[in-house]
Amino acid sequence: MSSPSPADLNRRDFFSLSAILAGSVVVGDLLQTVSATGSNAEALTLEFDTGAWLTESAARMEAEGVSEFTSSFEPENPYTLFLDQADDIFRAGPKLRILTINNLQSRMFGLRLDVRRLAACPHLAQLHTLNLVGCFLEPEDIRILGNSPYLSGLRRLVIWLDDIGDDGARALAAVPVLASIRDLSLNANRIGPAGVQAIASSPRLNRLESLDLLDTPIRDEGARALAESPHLQSLTVLRLVGNEIGPAGAKALAASSRLARLKELGLAHQIVGTEGADLLRSRFGSVVWVEDDHADPIKEAEKTHWRTIAAQPDDDAPRLAYADWLAKRDAPRAEFIRLQVKNASSTEYDSNHHDTEALVNNLLAAHGDSWLNDSWLNSVTKIVPWMRGREPGEPFPDFMARMKQSQPAYRFQRGLVERVELSPRSFVQYAGDLFRAIPGIRSARIACQGDGKAWYRQLAACQNLVRLTDLELWGVDREMLEALARSPHLARLRTLRITDGTIDAEAMIVLLSLTRLPHLTTLTITGYPGDDFDRVVSSGVLNRLVHLQLSNTNLVPDTLESLFRNPLPSVKTLDFSGTYFGDDGVRVFAQSPHIVGLRSLDLTGAGLTGEGAESLVMSHHLAGLEVLKLWQNEIGAEGAAAIAASPHMAGLKLLMLAAAGIELEGATAVANSPHLAGLRSLDLGDNILGDAGVTAVASSSVLRRLNTLDFCGNNATAASIAALAQSQVLSGVTYLHLSNNPIEDDGLSALAVSPYLCDLRMLSICKAGVGFSGTASLGGSQNLPHLSVLMMHANAIGDDGATAFARSDRRKGIRVLGLAAAGIGDAGAHALADIDSMTDLVGLELRGNTISDEMVAALRGRFGSRVRTNGWSPSHVAPRL
Repeated sequence: MSSPSPADLNRRDFFSLSAILAGSVVVGDLLQTVSATGSNAEALTLEFDTGAWLTESAARMEAEGVSEFTSSFEPENPYTLFLDQADDIFRAGPKLRILTINNLQSRMFGLRLDVRRLAACPHLAQLHTLNLVGCFLEPEDIRILGNSPYLSGLRRLVIWLDDIGDDGARALAAVPVLASIRDLSLNANRIGPAGVQAIASSPRLNRLESLDLLDTPIRDEGARALAESPHLQSLTVLRLVGNEIGPAGAKALAASSRLARLKELGLAHQIVGTEGADLLRSRFGSVVWVEDDHADPIKEAEKTHWRTIAAQPDDDAPRLAYADWLAKRDAPRAEFIRLQVKNASSTEYDSNHHDTEALVNNLLAAHGDSWLNDSWLNSVTKIVPWMRGREPGEPFPDFMARMKQSQPAYRFQRGLVERVELSPRSFVQYAGDLFRAIPGIRSARIACQGDGKAWYRQLAACQNLVRLTDLELWGVDREMLEALARSPHLARLRTLRITDGTIDAEAMIVLLSLTRLPHLTTLTITGYPGDDFDRVVSSGVLNRLVHLQLSNTNLVPDTLESLFRNPLPSVKTLDFSGTYFGDDGVRVFAQSPHIVGLRSLDLTGAGLTGEGAESLVMSHHLAGLEVLKLWQNEIGAEGAAAIAASPHMAGLKLLMLAAAGIELEGATAVANSPHLAGLRSLDLGDNILGDAGVTAVASSSVLRRLNTLDFCGNNATAASIAALAQSQVLSGVTYLHLSNNPIEDDGLSALAVSPYLCDLRMLSICKAGVGFSGTASLGGSQNLPHLSVLMMHANAIGDDGATAFARSDRRKGIRVLGLAAAGIGDAGAHALADIDSMTDLVGLELRGNTISDEMVAALRGRFGSRVRTNGWSPSHVAPRL
């Protein structure tokens, strides 16, 4: 069976290539399939039916009322089934010569091939071709298989997408079976120059006629090793597509005296330069396939931008210059970079923070996957395999849980991919390739659980850690912390996050020492038991921090006293969200003279009452506060009144009092406080204000500088919204949140004619009892010239409301439109799809509506990935693939 020619190859479609190689049957019940095929079958493919298993499992989960996988869901291993029935299968198929084991789909369920058992199968002697795709082969597996006495007649060996690396290549170069191989294909295995040099040096390859190394980063050194090998003189086919070979590698191949028999040389998808291409053509003529001879000036210009950004990672200017360059080539991406750069330097109380964030999230949802996979990232999603597979003896439920944690992910920061999320093993094995592909990566989240503790020391010793300025350790345990405390490669860290782990105080003190982390300014610890954290505090290692977050931790009284008794001279931000203080704890905090430089304080869910809030805000040590978050504390009217009466709160820009038990009295106190006149953002959501409380705020003569106002979930009706709409409190508001209030059509209509909402950019009125007439009034408003983000989920808008808005003038400025679960059918969807003027739309949310498949297709045809409907939505992060 001939191999596919270079022209047939789609280097990103390995499933298709696998099908070309298999060329026969895909088995369910192996024996029945082979028997049905008859004694003339020559090829057999083994693969797991993922779709059938998922369908069956979903039905079982629904029937059994469970949401997690149990051991009973473990799928049957088709490779074990094959080996169990091998005698009968080969008896039924005496002419079987080609065996393909395709594990690409089943790797996500932890199915493994028992290589030792396969190597011991005497029926392998019948084969001339063995194709192994995605089988988790380790170097030892390759040695076991390559020493099988039953493979001496093998002529073609394919190992694809198995990530065998240089160690696997070295193991392969030494096995006896290689001596009989005429055709060797090792595509997409991350074999580098060292691995290729081992293969090229193997005397067992003297009879090799065809060698495929597609998508392996062998680079110029690897190409030179192949060109100079005395053992590859029988080669007639050499495929080196996408190998990062440059002019030097091309010249070495062109000058080789060893490759005289070549009839096909593939060198596409790499830049060999004009001189390199000319030398190759002169030497090999039409035999050589060089697709990208010349450097693409656009790609080269982009690489220049990337190099400049990597050299100046903290400077916004190169990023903005890159965005300007992109503007005519990829406008959404250019805008995304500008917006993320803008928000990275803004505060929560800046006027455009919330609408900018909404635009960023929707641009990322629509385009993130394609940005991650485009040419400048060199198909980065293939660098790190999704899952290494299930460990021997690992329970199936544990494996499925680990699979979710180990899935690689990439995050955009300041417009570009800067953060990667990996397991310890993946970081050790792939960080170097990732950093070469994405030179801007400086941040990593490492999920410590799952790979085993043997990888802790290797991670600590990994020199690629030195690239990081921001490191998050998820699920860290004492052994991991001790290993990292000895690492010499963390000196550049500015930010360290420890999430949901078990922390040893001694190891923390060593790790946070000035000699280990001299530049650390931000420390986040989440979910720490807190029994011995006072030792960390008293050691003084926290003294140089600017930002300290201790969220969802159990800080015992001794630790609290120790924390605030010790100097924190540089700290500007303290975040204790989810950490219980109680009134006694906050009293200790408020009396500390070491918090005078504090600018932001988050005590969300800290167990405060009005008495505790009073102790806090009356502290003269907090006179410099700009941000105060007391969300989910039952401070009530007493606490709100204390905040309003405190002269030390005069510098506040953001005040969050959501879910704080505040009623009319507390709202009135806040609204009329002369000390809160500088507020930019006020959050009173999920309280008990009712119409009277909202009206009290609307009547304020003090709150004139607000740009963000949140009344979500306060049982406000149209009456108070009408008063609010006529209030000068709204005169500078850019974000108004009124969701979960029964404002109904009259309330929205009142907002539509408000003379004070000319600066409004984002309006959230989800689950507000709004229907057709309110939507029509909003669409016809002439008083909302800057409204660009409109969220109206869970309202009975219906087809008539959607149609009215689609035909209104207001639609023209909308960039994000949220209409999930809004009672919209095909008629309303058709009206939205028929809009020609919404050219700047970046997100249209229509999930939860009853829209036919045909109309969904029409919406996608009109808006592409910018629309989200039931059963289809792009990933918000690129990838988790």
